[in-house]
Amino acid sequence: MRATATGPFRLGSPDMAPRTLSLYTILFAIVLALGACKKDDFANETMAQLAKVTDDIVAKVKESEDKKAGVAEAQKILDAAKGDLGPKMKEIMELRGFQLSEEAQGNVAKVMVDVTTKMASMEIDLMTETMSDKDLETAVEKLSNDHEKLVMGE
Repeated sequence: MRATATGPFRLGSPDMAPRTLSLYTILFAIVLALGACKKDDFANETMAQLAKVTDDIVAKVKESEDKKAGVAEAQKILDAAKGDLGPKMKEIMELRGFQLSEEAQGNVAKVMVDVTTKMASMEIDLMTETMSDKDLETAVEKLSNDHEKLVMGE
């Protein structure tokens, strides 16, 4: 039997709907899978960049004998990174679960916890100095708040 415009399997007939739907479902799944891979790479690279910036900030403060100067230099590192890293972190925070693999989601969560912990540890290490130096306390608070905003994609 030949398909005709009026035959039982004509285009647009209800019999064709399941086949068309299945094809579109498969194509949609492929597009999502390919998109997720690209977002995984982006997320992992961005998290590596965030971790490096945080490590540089913490190292600069810890290695500095003059803590005020160290915090000022760390603020410069953070300010320099904001232009590139800020929009990336905003995009990371806007990603939905289906756009990242479970591995990438785990990496994002781990790095965010790690960098937040490192900054909190740095603040604790400076607690004695900040109690007696209000300028240092203000600078450390600004550095921590700016870092937190960066991490949250604000």
